[in-house]
Amino acid sequence: MAADDLPRVSIGLPVFNGEKYIAETLDSLLAQSFRDFELIICDNASTDGTGAICRTYAEADPRIRYHRQTSNLGACANYDMTFRMSRAPYFKWHAHDDLLAPEFLERMVAVLDGDPTCILAHSQTIRINGFGVQTMCFLDQIDVDSDDPVRRFARWVLPLARNNSPIFGLIRRDVMERTPLHGDFIASDRVFLAAITLLGRSRIVPEPLFFNRDHPLTSTRGQKTQQDRLSWNRGGSSRRPILTNWRILKGFLDALGPIGLTGRERLAVYRVLMIWCWLNRSELALELMLPLYLNGRPTRLGRLVLGDKRKRRLALRRDVTRALRRF
Repeated sequence: MAADDLPRVSIGLPVFNGEKYIAETLDSLLAQSFRDFELIICDNASTDGTGAICRTYAEADPRIRYHRQTSNLGACANYDMTFRMSRAPYFKWHAHDDLLAPEFLERMVAVLDGDPTCILAHSQTIRINGFGVQTMCFLDQIDVDSDDPVRRFARWVLPLARNNSPIFGLIRRDVMERTPLHGDFIASDRVFLAAITLLGRSRIVPEPLFFNRDHPLTSTRGQKTQQDRLSWNRGGSSRRPILTNWRILKGFLDALGPIGLTGRERLAVYRVLMIWCWLNRSELALELMLPLYLNGRPTRLGRLVLGDKRKRRLALRRDVTRALRRF
């Protein structure tokens, strides 16, 4: 296909059994004031009416490409498939139940067009419930608009709580190709965003233009245990140990491979990861002590070893505050 025929933006929409919200989400995307985009829907072998709804929209709008997997690949592989099927220089993932304000794409494209050093653009996020009612507003989710890659990495990796909605921002395609995308482990989106922070600056526009839906069927709430979440990510049950924090740490280290950091910067990133290990020392230790920590939750013996949860959280918050003062 000629370069002149390529859209400016690709939107990847992975979905599995999303018939309850998929039509409203598609209406939200098709109502964008910025029209030069393609929409790639990857249906992960849904067993409900998702396929029929998506085919109806694809037949009505040539910008939509619908692809159905022959079997459930797992959420991570399905997410990455939408990116590999895309063609535009700007890419955005979009969950099947989230919504956008009509001007979202227009504003994000303007940010990336106007600043070649910015690689990810996103807006403030509003949390809505299953009925579309606002329940929360996230402010300044990501503080990584610095010219220093180590500072960006530290400000993303070290805080206790992190809203990962920037994963649904507009990102430069050539930058994404230098990352590992999603791993088949829990919280791999955190690792992807950590890699992004090392590659360039991100910017959050002040208006709330992204509506993140929270309802009982989301992956984080619908999957009751970490083993369930791991199976959801991989597309099938697994007997392998979960080791969530160890997989995240390995993901951070793997992300450094294709990224061109100077020797000084690389050493500084290793120092940040050492602080991260110290802050997460209890979880890292417990994951290796399987009799204390099974299926993502401490056993009775594990709770005795772990001690008072409130005191541990307060101590961890104190350690994080001290660590962030260095960056």
